Amino acid sequence: MLGNPQTLKPVSKSINLTVSHPRIPAGPIEGFRFMWAFYVRGYKPEFHCQRCFIGRRVDEFSTPTASSGMTTVFDRLDRYP
Repeated sequence: MLGNPQTLKPVSKSINLTVSHPRIPAGPIEGFRFMWAFYVRGYKPEFHCQRCFIGRRVDEFSTPTASSGMTTVFDRLDRYP
């Protein structure tokens, strides 16, 4: 059962991502050659990895900018359903 419509909360228009590690202090994310997030609205199966996505990379969470200990807000979900 889906529940009473009056008690359902509206769907959030954003995602908050916070990366942390129990033993490593906050700072640039290490140990990955590439680290990124992507707003995806489609894909091209003939390609692999980031090239297959149709959409936009999130500049605030990519290899040179991704850090632990801070929150990145993905707030373009209405443009990339």
